[in-house]
Order: sequence, then C-alpha cells, then structure tokens
Amino acid sequence: MAKQQVSITLLMLILFYGCQKRSKSSENMHDEFYSVSGDWDWVRVPLLKPYVVKRASPKINMVWDIEFVHSFGTYNVKRVDVQDSVIYILSGNIGNNNDSTIVNSENVPTAWFVIDVRSRIETGFDNEEEFRAYLRTHNYPNPKWHDIDSLSESFGALGTVPWAPK
Repeated sequence: MAKQQVSITLLMLILFYGCQKRSKSSENMHDEFYSVSGDWDWVRVPLLKPYVVKRASPKINMVWDIEFVHSFGTYNVKRVDVQDSVIYILSGNIGNNNDSTIVNSENVPTAWFVIDVRSRIETGFDNEEEFRAYLRTHNYPNPKWHDIDSLSESFGALGTVPWAPK
C-alpha cells in the first residue's frame, strides 16, 4: 500500500510539474516577439514591441492591420519603417488602388503615422506635408519605407526583420 501511495504521489508530482507553464526569460520572450511570423490563419510582422502588423486569413484577406496601444489603429497598411524607437506607417491608397484607411477616427484615402515607442506618442496625419513637418519639428529621421508584403515574405524566409535587436 505504501509503495502504491509513493507511486501515485510521484505520478501526481510529475504531471503537476509537466503541466505547469514554464516561465521564459525576458530574452527568450523578446526573441520570440521578433521571430514568430504567424500561424495557419494569420500572418504578422513585428515592428517594435508591442506593435505588430497583422493580416488574418492570408489567402483570403490581403489587408494588413495594426492596433495601437494608446489610440485606435489603422488598416490597409502598405509600408512601414522602424528607426531607433520610432515606427513609421503609411496606409491606405498608394498608387492606383481605391483603398482607404482611418486616422483620428476618420476614414481617409491615405494616412501617415509616427509612433514613438519610448515617448508613448502615436500620431497620425491625413496629408504628407503635415507628416514631414512633424518629422522636422521633432528631429525624426525620414523613413526608409519597406513594402509590407515584401517585408512579410522576407520575414517568413529569413525569420527576422531588419530592425530586430541582435
């Protein structure tokens, strides 16, 4: 009987330990954020933690979306860039399409966004001149735009984005 109790206790301990969620070091979690490209029904491109551009059902839905932390996000993301702690997003009508997007709770043809992760500022513009003036006023560098579709393909193939911490 005592052997049976010891066996049951050991089995319970093994099951309990094996079912516990393993804590990850912050470094591993950081790496995972910049290395996971999606799953069977969604695709993602990491920008800066916690900002991610996502697309659900990649074979059906071709629209890239991003949720902001402190305000509404936007959809129809076309181009992005990350420099230091700043994220740049260009969404909506680029070229000869009839897409639109949202900025400041309004539907507009095209929008430009600056997210300063360090300062927790998320700013959107519905014209490029105001966007460029904001960059100059705040001494932000000009973005070096990356097409989101090409970036997603590259991320899927290489497992990293150009701005991922080394």
